[in-house]
Amino acid sequence: MGAIIFGSILLIAGVIGVLTAQRSLKKGTRIINSLAPNSDHRTALRVGTTFRWIYVVLCFVVGVGMILAGALGTLK
Repeated sequence: MGAIIFGSILLIAGVIGVLTAQRSLKKGTRIINSLAPNSDHRTALRVGTTFRWIYVVLCFVVGVGMILAGALGTLK
C-alpha cells in the first residue's frame, strides 16, 4: 500500500512540474534580463529547463513503476 501512495505522490509532483515548467522559464528569463540585459544567457536557461524536464520524466517513470510494483504486491 505504501508503494502505491508513494507512486501517486510522485505522479502528482510530475504533473505539478509540467504545469509550472513554462511559467518558471518565463520568470527565469525575466529575472536574468533584469540582472544582465546585454548578456547571452541562453545556456543558463537551457540547463535549468533540461533539469526540470529530467525531474518530470523521472517522477513519472518512478511513480508508475512504484504503483505497478505495489499493485502486483512485489513490495511489502
